[in-house]
Amino acid sequence: HDFYGRGEPYLKKWTDIGRDNLAERGNNTDTQIPIYRYAEILLFIAEAENEANSGPTPEAYLAINEVRERAGIDPLSGLGQEQFREAVRKEREFELAFELKRFYDIKRWDIFMEVFTEYPNSQGNVQEHHVYYPIPQREIQLNPGLGPNEGYN
Repeated sequence: HDFYGRGEPYLKKWTDIGRDNLAERGNNTDTQIPIYRYAEILLFIAEAENEANSGPTPEAYLAINEVRERAGIDPLSGLGQEQFREAVRKEREFELAFELKRFYDIKRWDIFMEVFTEYPNSQGNVQEHHVYYPIPQREIQLNPGLGPNEGYN
């Protein structure tokens, strides 16, 4: 398939196959968008096992390889903790694409600045304080001991 005539593939992850009346409904759909899918739970297990046990356990391999097997990708084996960590991160990036997970993953992994400063469009626009959201003004007014997060003065 062609995306905008540039020969690029396009995502059909949430497409209603066979529906021809989307335009009539303002492109609204009845498709339920899951918050967590089974594959994400398996990747959480793989990540947690690796981190809690200073390296991947048989359970970690079982979890990530179930996701990879469903996708038709060769299983992983024989990785050290850092290699497995990177494999889980890459698997989450691909498996959960367009599910609004990546932004929170890179914050959780504390690689926000590393990732965002790689892209020319974000250079100069992304700053350290963007890792955190600003504290809402209402909360600051309700709690006099609470001030704004650094960078949001």
